[in-house]
Amino acid sequence: MNTANSLKQLRLDRGWSQEQLAGISGVSVRTIQRLEQGAPAGLESAKALAAAFGLTPADLQLNGKEAPMTADRIDAAPCPHKQAETPEERRHRFWHHLFVYVLVIGGLTILNLTRSPDHVWVLYPAVLWGIFLAHRGLKLFGPSRHRE
Repeated sequence: MNTANSLKQLRLDRGWSQEQLAGISGVSVRTIQRLEQGAPAGLESAKALAAAFGLTPADLQLNGKEAPMTADRIDAAPCPHKQAETPEERRHRFWHHLFVYVLVIGGLTILNLTRSPDHVWVLYPAVLWGIFLAHRGLKLFGPSRHRE
C-alpha cells in the first residue's frame, strides 16, 4: 500500500470526507488532496494528520515511503490527545495547584519582607497567580458547573 492509498484508506475507514479530516486535523483540504495524490508531506502536516488518526508521524509515514499500517496497529496506537479528565481529577489538580500557590507565595512573602520590606513586590505574582486560581476555582466549584 503506498502513502496516498494509506492516507485515503485511513480516512475512508473512519467514514471521513476530506473536509472532515481537514477540520479535525487543521490541515487544508488542498493539502489532503495533494497528499492523497502522492505528494510529499511537510513535517507540520504529517504531525497534524497523524494526531487526527491517533498515530505517530513515523507510523503514518507521509514521506513517500511504504506505510506499513494494519488495522491491528491502528487500533493499538496510543492517542496523543489528552483524555478528558474526570471531575475528581480536576478537583485534585485544583487543590494541588492551590497548595503549591500557598507554599510559593508564602516563601516569596518571607523573602520579600526580609530582603526589601519597603517595596512589597510579592503582591504582583500573588495577584496574577491568584486571579488564575480564582478563575479555575469558579469554573470548578461555581454556579456554572451544573451546565456540564
